[in-house]
Parts: sequence; C-alpha cells; structure tokens
Amino acid sequence: MKKLLGFSLAVLFCLAASVCALAIDLDGVDDFNDYIVEPGSVIDLEIGGDFNEKINQRGQMRVKMDYDHGKSLVKSASIYRDDDGDYYVRIRLEDADILSPKELQATVTVTSSGNTVEGYIDTLVGYQETYADSYDREVSLTVKNDSPVIVFDEYNTSASLYILDEALFTVKLTDQDPVNMKYSTEMIKEVEMANENAELRYLTFEASPVFDYVGIMKIYAEKGSWLYQYSGSKLTQIPASYSGGALTFRTDALGSYVISDRALSGASAAAPQPEAEGGAVGSSSGGKVNPETGFGVVAAAAALAALAGC
Repeated sequence: MKKLLGFSLAVLFCLAASVCALAIDLDGVDDFNDYIVEPGSVIDLEIGGDFNEKINQRGQMRVKMDYDHGKSLVKSASIYRDDDGDYYVRIRLEDADILSPKELQATVTVTSSGNTVEGYIDTLVGYQETYADSYDREVSLTVKNDSPVIVFDEYNTSASLYILDEALFTVKLTDQDPVNMKYSTEMIKEVEMANENAELRYLTFEASPVFDYVGIMKIYAEKGSWLYQYSGSKLTQIPASYSGGALTFRTDALGSYVISDRALSGASAAAPQPEAEGGAVGSSSGGKVNPETGFGVVAAAAALAALAGC
C-alpha cells in the first residue's frame, strides 16, 4: 500500500457582490503529506486573509462538513480561536476502530454574515504499516509506535515481537491477518489511586490485538513481582511463571497489564491460561478476529486562506 497522505485544499472567498475561485499554496502541507493521520488526532485548518480579519467574535462563524467519504471518522468540527486571535477550523477525529487506512474526503464550509470560505480535505486516516520479510519463515521484529500495524507474509511461520525492553511475544503464524501492536506504558489512574503504596508499571496494547494461535508472552520484571490484567475497570491476577528475568504466560490476545511489587487490592483470582501453541486456532477469542482500533494524538496544521482583492 502506498504510504502517502493526499491533502488538497481549494478555496472560494465570497463577497456580497462577487465570487472568486482561488488556488493557494498551503503552509506545512509538504510535511503533512508524509503521514497518515492517526485516529484521535486533531487537524487545524487556519482561516486566513480578510475573512479572518473581519471576524472578531467566535460565535459569528459557522462551519459545515459535507462528506464524500469518511463521515464516521470525524467526531466534531468547530471554530477555534488561538491566543493570537487567529481562527481555525478544528477537526477532531474519532478514536475509531481502524486497521486499514480509510479515506476522509469532505468539503469544509465556513460562513459568517453572508460571507463564505470553502475548502476540500482529502486525506487518509489510519496507521503506518510494518511489513514482515517475505523470505523469513521465523520473523523477528521490534514493534514501533509510528508504524504499529504489522503485515505478515504467507511464508512466515512464527514471529518474535519485541516491545522495547518491556516484553517479548512469540507466536506461531499461518496466514495471520495484520495486527495493530500499538502500545503504551502510561499509568492507569484508577489502579494507581487504589494502590498508592505499590510500585507499579504498565503495558497496554491499545488495539487489543488477537492472534490465530496461542503464543508465549514475556514481560520483564523483578523476581517476586505480581502480574495483573486490567479490563473493564477490573484487575485479574495472571498466573505467570518467572524465569530469565521475565513473567511468562500464554495468550492469543494482548491487553492491558499491570506489574506490581506486591499483591493489589480488589483483584480477582487468577484466571486459567489458554491452551498451548498446539491448541485450537483462536482458542481464547472464539475465532480468527483482529479488533481494529485507533490511538494517538497528532496535531496537523494547514492554511485555509482567503486572499484579498478578488
């Protein structure tokens, strides 16, 4: 798949007595075009020129989005004014369930007191992809948050996926669908507040990726550490073994993990582990399913300028 972000903006500036169609150059678009916009991002389009100068109050502007594709990708579109008094159309994207990039194409219209400025946004929403080497039967990859969607080749028979110095997941492959391995080590506020005396670490796979086979997950930790899974605001102890400096357990679905130096209050009893690698495909998830998700915040700015002197 071609990893480019298409972004074009045509501008119309309308006055009471005339209408002008103008093609403009956009500040920052060259850099912006190198990326796919991630779900949950904010896109700011500057409203420039005389149109901006004539408006002194936020309430005087109205924005409307007419979609050709991707309406479900957008959470909201509103007028935003920064500290310098400049106005923007602020488009907030949904933190949506996306694995393969999706098109967002829409006409953006801003009106005020009979004046109108229009632009067209044409972009992709999703994540960059990492492709496993088609010549390697045993794939070894380091998970990268800037390209977290891993696309396997039909020739690949196993994968070792390294998550920095935090963890290693090893799993068998047979025509495995792409998986979104985006992860975070940010604290979970509810767990932190309920266990103030504990030393806690966190590892969360935001997309909850599911594999066809049960694999081996190793999360590096000090000896004597406790391991929990956090789901639906509940902690469940994981019956992990300890060897080689890591807490080890079997799973085909990666979620949110809490590593603690002591037992945590309010946690449920240990859940049984799924079958080993030779077990049924999708044994703990009910089938070959890869939940698609989005995560991340990226601010992108492009000018939606109205030129004077039509």
